[in-house]
Amino acid sequence: MAEESSLGKSFLRGVGALAAALVLFAGEQFIQHHYWPDKAAPPPAGNDNHEPAAPAIIPIAGRVVDAVGTKAIENAVVKLSVGEIHEDENTDTEGRYAFSLKGFDPQTAASITIAAPGYKPLSMNLLLKMMADDKELKLVAEQQTAPGNPGIGAIVGATWVGARHVGTPTATPAMVQYVRRANPKLIIAHN
Repeated sequence: MAEESSLGKSFLRGVGALAAALVLFAGEQFIQHHYWPDKAAPPPAGNDNHEPAAPAIIPIAGRVVDAVGTKAIENAVVKLSVGEIHEDENTDTEGRYAFSLKGFDPQTAASITIAAPGYKPLSMNLLLKMMADDKELKLVAEQQTAPGNPGIGAIVGATWVGARHVGTPTATPAMVQYVRRANPKLIIAHN
């Protein structure tokens, strides 16, 4: 009988120690998470109706000009490739192109390629966040002018943004204001 009594007391001590350990652990967790949180609570996504926030739109826009920067190149084909998505667009009369990417991670790598008749093709690989800045992309003519020939050539339909003809005011490329194209091509991520 003494053994049973001793066994019962050992059992009660074990249960008491376990209960004390659980109470101590719960108290420590309460204090740690209420008075010293690991990190701030994230702000609620979306609006007051708890709808998810709309994915951000990344604008990829710019202008294609000749290497001297004096002539906008019209109808250049600008191809944007993001993963398996490939879209292209022709530049407008002022050499502008514009894409809007919805649902893409700004850290995603993408490539942009520009081709125009009479110019060497240009290809660049950048992160989307770096492409989002307005870019003036310069194409080099396939045939450079002779050293003694001051002309820079022209492409039919190209917009001249350099010096005016004799007797008219001059405009340098720095004076020509770039205005983003108003109708960007929308590209939506396939998630």
